Amino acid sequence: MNFIKNLQGLDGEQTEFREELWGGLVDHIRAENEKTVTVVF
Repeated sequence: MNFIKNLQGLDGEQTEFREELWGGLVDHIRAENEKTVTVVF
């Protein structure tokens, strides 16, 4: 829900990476081994 509120508060086109927006999308990250990582949204 916070992610939606953050999106609604944005003004204009987003042209730079914003860690707080990315973090709002991610549910969890699972590292299977050194070469396999799964990101769950």
